[in-house]
Amino acid sequence: MGRVQPVVEHHACATPLRDPTTGWQPIIELATDEVVGHATGPPPPGGRWATAAATALEAGDLDADGGAPAIHVALLPSDLRRPYLIASIGHLAPTLRSRIVFDLTDPEHLGPSSGAGGAITALRRLGVRFAVDAVDGWSNLRAVELVRPEVIRLAGRPGGAGGDRTARWVLELARSIAATSLISGIQVDDDRAWARAMGFDQAQGARWLMP
Repeated sequence: MGRVQPVVEHHACATPLRDPTTGWQPIIELATDEVVGHATGPPPPGGRWATAAATALEAGDLDADGGAPAIHVALLPSDLRRPYLIASIGHLAPTLRSRIVFDLTDPEHLGPSSGAGGAITALRRLGVRFAVDAVDGWSNLRAVELVRPEVIRLAGRPGGAGGDRTARWVLELARSIAATSLISGIQVDDDRAWARAMGFDQAQGARWLMP
């Protein structure tokens, strides 16, 4: 880890979605340094986040660079069973639904007995994509097998002597299912250089914008 450096906000980060109540962070394509998504924490009750996100997208506030950034929203496995979730997504225009990526947190609670498979299928039919954190034991591998996510996430640069080996394993897993590899928790330039050299597709963290 390098020394802490001043935070440099990316030119495309000025968006109404970034406020103290949502804490949006940009997701960066490492090969180009372009913003390809925005990530936030768990949605508020009742699916109100969907309305706010849709309003910002429709206004073009996230399209200043001419792209179509994805919206990553953290979601607990238990949230998949909430009736409002599928209904709130269904009310969005198809072009907006296709930009939503649900980052499934605590994936160790996912599995055939969780009852989440039906909701995942229904949301995917609506155009939603999924991300799963790959590194937390065999339970997360079972979640990857169930969800078949479009994004495999590594939550931070692994420490210790086996850190690079862990990162390579995650990258191989992502490639084996044709998923995008995303590493979060990138804090300084040294982390960014490491992630790019390892071959990660995308990154997120305080290197670009504090939450």
